[in-house]
Amino acid sequence: MPRHKDDVVRAIKLAAMDYYILEPVIPEMFRWLRTFKSPIADVFIEFFTRNAFIAAEDVGKMLSISKQEHLKYTIVTQVLPEWPASALRVCSCCCKVPFVHVGHPLRRTGNSPHDASSSGNARPDRQGVVKELAKFSYRENGT
Repeated sequence: MPRHKDDVVRAIKLAAMDYYILEPVIPEMFRWLRTFKSPIADVFIEFFTRNAFIAAEDVGKMLSISKQEHLKYTIVTQVLPEWPASALRVCSCCCKVPFVHVGHPLRRTGNSPHDASSSGNARPDRQGVVKELAKFSYRENGT
């Protein structure tokens, strides 16, 4: 783990490792995202962006349980916008924020996020999902 906010060498070495090997230290890596304008945070943002499908569940849980406003802000503004829609849907499931896309805009429902839309071929609106996740994470945690 990096020892201070400018310990980029350690952060890069860590971020080059396989996500599953790093599972025990993933919570600590999330904590580094709180460090405003830190090169360590930048390395870990890239790490979570690159590992979108693997990290989706952990990111969803972090948005659900964290009361750290800057951490959630960093995730919602710098990590999630870079993710493909399918990873965002997994993240939304972990937050218990189900979504389906029926035309525009993205709508929340009480059903499974995997429900088909009436058109049968609708695709999720990435920006809409990110906005809904942001609203949810701040509303649910009272921040």
